Amino acid sequence: MPRLVRNFFTGHVSRTALLTALLVGFASFFSSLIIGILLYPGPFDWRKRVLSRAISPDHNPEAYWIPALGIAAAALLFLPFAGYVARRLHGITPQVARWSAWRSCWQHPVHGRGPAVACANAARLGAVA
Repeated sequence: MPRLVRNFFTGHVSRTALLTALLVGFASFFSSLIIGILLYPGPFDWRKRVLSRAISPDHNPEAYWIPALGIAAAALLFLPFAGYVARRLHGITPQVARWSAWRSCWQHPVHGRGPAVACANAARLGAVA
């Protein structure tokens, strides 16, 4: 994986880039949900339907892919924040940092490797049983 991409997903970015990624992630999440609901066949009553119907191909066959892509993009844009938090916590509470690395399974705060290696290292170090 290219170093620039790895640094982005593990949280080794400036605070401006991190804030931009978070804001674009929130915008992607909510705007895609709104578009998916606006294109929902028939009326969409927030009180009687759940949001997952907007993402379901059974209930929203024409536009289910819009909120699905928006949620996936938001998840990718939120990954740098998980890496940033794990990196910042490591100096204060290494055990919590290992736990957060295990939960995000993206970056181990010490080794800084990819998802499979991070989860294996977190398990090897006894982060979470």
